[in-house]
Amino acid sequence: MGVVDELKELQQLRDQGMLTEDEFTRAKMRVIGGEVAEVVDAAVSKPQSIDEVLAAVDKKWEVERKDYVFRDGRGRERIPTKAMAVGWCAFACGIGFLALAEATTMRTSPMSLLPALGGLVATLASAFSTYDRADKYERAYAAYLQRRLEALLSDRLRTPTGPISS
Repeated sequence: MGVVDELKELQQLRDQGMLTEDEFTRAKMRVIGGEVAEVVDAAVSKPQSIDEVLAAVDKKWEVERKDYVFRDGRGRERIPTKAMAVGWCAFACGIGFLALAEATTMRTSPMSLLPALGGLVATLASAFSTYDRADKYERAYAAYLQRRLEALLSDRLRTPTGPISS
């Protein structure tokens, strides 16, 4: 018995009242697992057009995407990138270099470096945080693209194409 047949059988059991919605969801997850269940459920349980399935996948991504973006000083949405993190690291190195140069040329006490070192630490923390957020965004975006692809492939497998004409 294939995955689609098992899912249809589970759907019939749910429709007949032999499975609760929760039991159906758990059984479905066992059959196909994870995020794929959502896409296949849309394709198997209710006949939907591919446009409806893709709209649902896109809507879910728009909600999920908000966990990763941030607003800049002008209120514009920004997607974190690893290049931003590298920029923050370069900025931090510049702060460190300037503080060291000032301390050596002015022959000031090491205590005068503390504010610059505080700025260096804060900038590096921001850089690491940005890098982590960018990495999570990239993984979430790849998962979103995978869900879209699975929906398209599911629709392609469901839709008969007929003979190829020349």
